[in-house]
Formats: sequence, C-alpha cells, structure tokens
Amino acid sequence: MSGVFKLEQPNLTTHHQILEMAARTSGSEQIATLIKTPQMEVLQLWIGEGSHMPQHEAEGDVMVQCLEGSLRVEFLDECHVIGPRRLLYLNRGIPFALHGIEDATALLIINAPKQGANVELIGEHDMTE
Repeated sequence: MSGVFKLEQPNLTTHHQILEMAARTSGSEQIATLIKTPQMEVLQLWIGEGSHMPQHEAEGDVMVQCLEGSLRVEFLDECHVIGPRRLLYLNRGIPFALHGIEDATALLIINAPKQGANVELIGEHDMTE
C-alpha cells in the first residue's frame, strides 16, 4: 500500500517521521502497519459494519483510537462502544476483540511490546467472519 511506512529500526538521524495514513482498498476488514519499532507498533484498522477482529492478546499495553465510525470492544467481561475522538486503553496481556457497529477506521497502538524487531499480535490474523 502506498503511504504505509514500516520502521524496523528507529531512525536515529531524525527525531520525527510524518506518515500518510493508508488508503482503504477493497474488503470490509483490513489492517496496515504504519509504524513498527522495538518500542511500539501502530496499526491502522478498517472494520466493516457487522465484521470483527477475533480475540487477540498483545504483549504490550494496547490503545484503540476510533477515527471514524464505531466499534464494540470486548475484553474480560466488559463491552464498550467507542466512536470518533474516543480512546480505549488496555493493560498488557488483556485479551480483546473488535466488532464493527458501523464501518470504522481505528488506530491500534501497542506500546512496549516484546523486545526485538519482530512485533506481532498473538492470535489469528484472518479478519474475516
């Protein structure tokens, strides 16, 4: 996808990076890596109405920020709906699932994941129903 950057190692020659958000292509569930460093990973998610991302457990603290649309976030025995301008924070190791109430775009930020250049969500990555 054009406009998507993967930073395997932090760029030590500059203190910032400006990223262009990825454009959605076809399909109701998509995920794009915007930033990936040993300290954090930022993913852009598109989840269509009625679709879901199965339960995952990240090895770092997780923040889900809804940019447009609305999502239902399920974790532990709780369920919360988040819409634009809402941010949900989950402590490290809490399993969570995302469900599209309406077509939604969100940022999934994993802070201080496991050490090393390879950072991943634990669980299935197929976001189809």
